[in-house]
Amino acid sequence: RSTYFQGDRQMTQINDIQTTYLANLKSAEMALIATRAELLEALRALGVCSVDIDYDGYDDDGSVSQTVITPCDIVLENDLEHRLENFAFDFAYDLNPGFEIDGGASGHLNWDLNADSIDVQHHQCYQEYVTTLHEGL
Repeated sequence: RSTYFQGDRQMTQINDIQTTYLANLKSAEMALIATRAELLEALRALGVCSVDIDYDGYDDDGSVSQTVITPCDIVLENDLEHRLENFAFDFAYDLNPGFEIDGGASGHLNWDLNADSIDVQHHQCYQEYVTTLHEGL
């Protein structure tokens, strides 16, 4: 880096960028914690015991593909369901940033609301090549 960034001004800019980046990460982490607490309270109040959410991402895009609430007779309002799906996707993404890039990924998130414990099973896709070269035969 020293060949590209010389002098106090450039180093200050790098430090400012790093500080901003770290502050944004901390802010996102705090938002996840706050959202988790809000959702936990709202879902428990409805009698929800657990949530299972499947997600996937590919080609710079990702989404939640399925949400299952237990007990199954509880129906969430649209706003709460969207907040829950966004939280689950962001939670999985926080653990595996960039999973929608290249070959993509999929996964399953299980949130046990009684214990407030989240398990994430993540499947990262990748492309592999095996090259064989035959020369001078």
